[in-house]
Amino acid sequence: MNNYQLKRVYHFKGNPHEIGFTAGRTLGAKLEQTLRHYIASREHASDMNKLHHGALPWLHRLPKRFQDEFEGMAEGANLPLQSLAEWVYIEECESNRCSGTVGLFENRAWVARNNDTYVPELWGYVTIREVDGRIPTLNFNMEGDVFTSTGINKDKLWLHYNFLPVWDEPASGKPHVPGYVFLTEALEVCQHSRRCRSIPQRK
Repeated sequence: MNNYQLKRVYHFKGNPHEIGFTAGRTLGAKLEQTLRHYIASREHASDMNKLHHGALPWLHRLPKRFQDEFEGMAEGANLPLQSLAEWVYIEECESNRCSGTVGLFENRAWVARNNDTYVPELWGYVTIREVDGRIPTLNFNMEGDVFTSTGINKDKLWLHYNFLPVWDEPASGKPHVPGYVFLTEALEVCQHSRRCRSIPQRK
């Protein structure tokens, strides 16, 4: 095994486009392999027509900070933006869910989650991001992933979520983002004291 294969922690600094470009350039062809494997492993449970037609419009409705990072990543890895959009949008095209638990042992809290339906061999990476003008974060995710469902920021705010089924739809016309987008945004703008800078909605 070489050092690259053993690398599990990535650290990126700069504005969103710079961070994306550096991540794309760093991962290169490995990022494309991750995208293909992840989508191929989940297509049996996903609405592929919705994925192909809805991914890019969905990406263009995200807060600009994330659009910039994805555009930079596409440039750095020399990949179509459509491919990166499908990588993250596939979460909106299928119904598999995961679970988690919190336990207290000897006055310490332990947080655990499963990921057995989400291509577990691609997970197990840590991404540290220092986005200009935002709180630095440490996220647990797939290699190169922009979003996370578990992370902590420099102000010691820890956030984690699990997918849960809902029976209602978002109010018509109201801007909204998926949980993993909101959580990533919140880590970058919210302090442990629960004071948050403005969390932008979809644009």
